[in-house]
Amino acid sequence: MRIPARLRNWAALNPLASLALVAVAAIIVADAGFLFVQATTLFCMAAGACLAMVLLPQWTPSAIPVGLVFASIHVVGLQETLFHPLRDELLGKDRVEAILTGRLMPAAEAGGGGGVGSRQQVTITASDIRLPGDGRQIHGTAKLRGWMTPHTPLPDAGTYEIAGRLRLARAPTNPGQFDSAAYALRQGFVAEVDVRTVRLVEVDPLPLKTWLLQAAERSRTWIEQQLAAGIEDDEQVLALVRGMVLGVTDETSAELQRPFRNSGTLHVFSVSGFHVALISGIGWAFLHFLGVRRSVALMILVPGVF
Repeated sequence: MRIPARLRNWAALNPLASLALVAVAAIIVADAGFLFVQATTLFCMAAGACLAMVLLPQWTPSAIPVGLVFASIHVVGLQETLFHPLRDELLGKDRVEAILTGRLMPAAEAGGGGGVGSRQQVTITASDIRLPGDGRQIHGTAKLRGWMTPHTPLPDAGTYEIAGRLRLARAPTNPGQFDSAAYALRQGFVAEVDVRTVRLVEVDPLPLKTWLLQAAERSRTWIEQQLAAGIEDDEQVLALVRGMVLGVTDETSAELQRPFRNSGTLHVFSVSGFHVALISGIGWAFLHFLGVRRSVALMILVPGVF
């Protein structure tokens, strides 16, 4: 099949956009189950394609390793989440009392631990899960979406014992309703937990991820201050701008989102091509300044952006 010259020229002039399209297409194909290969086989194929691109860059189109890598990441991550033993324990049950041992971090999508309405959202990476009612203990990593009391100060980085009630994400009850359960699975969340108590077990001596999140939160705060200049007294306009530019959600912006949700235009409050293009452009300029080769820069930026 011969590729039209105009399309080839567009791909050459827009390498990040073209590879992003390849990655999205590979994820869609993998999610639909059209690859008909095991996750291990797909992972080996992706590793081989990456090795071929490093050793034989002139003979290996970058689209091949990019597509295989993202398909492999999606399939492996989805299978690990979907077939996690904790899901078998929670299947058919409403809520299960549990004691978790692991780490607790602000939820990135909630703006550093912010939340919607009466609860704040956190991400829990549990390494050990005890179910006292069933006398069961599950070892192994499980990523959980946690809900805490609003405005509760998040603890410092470390290992914690977290008590609460576990449940699977609720499936939609109405036709055409957004499937939050399927979306949570694709984000890597095994289940949800209503957090009751948090107790420190061990302090993290080098909380690098926490430092990065705190730096990002300081940057977000500074940007919010600049966006608010001149419109501090108009809460609705300020909430709309903060939601569209930064994806920050609070009670005011949640109320404003209702007509957007009803009209099918809620995507203006989510991460969009504008945000991706902004981050990609900054990263591309920085790597070009450092003298990084174009093919290497693409291999760094595409996974980084996703």
